[in-house]
Amino acid sequence: MAQPPAKRRREDDFTTAPAHNAHQPLYYPSLPCPTPTGQPPPIADMISTLREADLRTLLTQIAQTEPSNFALSLLTDTYTTRILAARAQVIDFDHHSKSAWYTLNRSHYTKLSGSKQYEASWDAMAEVTGCIHAIAKRATPETSFGTKLNALVTLRKIGKTVLLSSGDCLTSEVRKQFASDHCLEETVNGILEGMSVEERIKAGKNVSEVGKPDLLEKMRWVYNDGSGYCIFEGLGEAVELLEFGEFEEGEDGEEDEEEEEDEDESLVVLNPSRPAVITID
Repeated sequence: MAQPPAKRRREDDFTTAPAHNAHQPLYYPSLPCPTPTGQPPPIADMISTLREADLRTLLTQIAQTEPSNFALSLLTDTYTTRILAARAQVIDFDHHSKSAWYTLNRSHYTKLSGSKQYEASWDAMAEVTGCIHAIAKRATPETSFGTKLNALVTLRKIGKTVLLSSGDCLTSEVRKQFASDHCLEETVNGILEGMSVEERIKAGKNVSEVGKPDLLEKMRWVYNDGSGYCIFEGLGEAVELLEFGEFEEGEDGEEDEEEEEDEDESLVVLNPSRPAVITID
């Protein structure tokens, strides 16, 4: 006797899991697929439509919930391969320091009148900070020591360019903007925080040219000279990290605590049964 034709599954039944075949992977999306056939498109096509945030969320969920840990194994292997490749590569950032120097000394901004230079200083600042952000994006904690060292050397050059570039209004206005924009110090300190104590001290002793000061002294110069313009104050931490490998915090807090204790000891306890007489001079 012939089997009656199977009933066509209704869309509102799509959330119900179909009977699972032991030889087939479990697959039942909770929403109907919005395609003419109702079938999902190729995997690559679906992935291409997702945002980066969607992919991160999806990958995290798969790695955490997939029972065989196959996805987690693939993720770990991919991460390890990327880290090893990054540590084997040394990136040169010197073109960014040259670009920052050109912006402040030779670009079309420098040929404008004083008032026009003032207006253009925001664009010039964006170009200089763009160089800094580009370095920060690539000199991550996973990169090699050589890459981080090159980044520190280049950032120090950019700081020196900001301090020494000559000009009427343009460089003066750019320097003023660095009083509120701390991207250079934050990038330098962030790179150093991604290094070991030994790597920081080694970087501080690096000499790019024979007879020239090491990176520690060059960074100290930028920090000291910048204080005259009230900029790059955050490089004090970088100088300490390059010299000692560690940054000591809490010394001011300890002094404040001692002062508070002294103040507490100097307080006079008044007798509540006798009113205090306060004299205002």
